Amino acid sequence: MEPKIKIFEGYDLNKLMHQIKESLGEEFKILYQNQIKEKTKIPFLKKTKYILIVEPI
Repeated sequence: MEPKIKIFEGYDLNKLMHQIKESLGEEFKILYQNQIKEKTKIPFLKKTKYILIVEPI
């Protein structure tokens, strides 16, 4: 059986990690992570979006 790889995206890394733990349990492996700076309506403010690809162990 293939491990199920999931993609999680969000703006708060702590909430994102909590969501991953609720979904996959305490044991998982992060395969890929990225931070993207997204533009907002105010030119000098940017939001950081986190993308994590994880698989359960």
